[in-house]
Amino acid sequence: MSEQLSPEDHLTMPDLADPDPAGWEPAVTSGRFRSAMRHLPTSVVIAAGMAGDRPIGMLLGSFTSVSLDPLLVGFLGDHGSKTLRHLLDLDLWTFSVLADDDTTTPGAFCGPLHDRFTEVKWSTSPLGTPVIDNSVLAVHARRHSTVRAGDHDLVLAEVLDITDPDPFRRPLVFAEGRMTGLAPR
Repeated sequence: MSEQLSPEDHLTMPDLADPDPAGWEPAVTSGRFRSAMRHLPTSVVIAAGMAGDRPIGMLLGSFTSVSLDPLLVGFLGDHGSKTLRHLLDLDLWTFSVLADDDTTTPGAFCGPLHDRFTEVKWSTSPLGTPVIDNSVLAVHARRHSTVRAGDHDLVLAEVLDITDPDPFRRPLVFAEGRMTGLAPR
């Protein structure tokens, strides 16, 4: 049986607008934080657009829905990433949520920018953006805004359309340093 807490028992959060709230010193290093966060499962998504007649894309582990009004999705990209800079030059993107049986795409998108689409099966969306074939879901969007967040950029995109999820496919997940699937339904 759990014990009821009184209002006095709850922690009081500091004013987050105060840059140095008393008693709140960082107690974790970036290495320890990174090690802990590898236990947080993330989606495996390809963000892609067209630079002229050339597909550009990057592997994301931070894709998420952000807002229902307006419809927004977002992802984080390393501020120093050359691929991110190329993507941010484009107005339209498709986010392909990879399937758990896709063993080719993640590795291809860890390679050189100009080789990423050579070993991957993809098609062109109605927006003219690349979609990874056999993905679980595709979200078609246009660039909305970018916010600097430490050593990363938070990139927001307005959803224009979706390719409905395939009910027979399961998403690929990254957790504990490896790609994996979800438990069977």
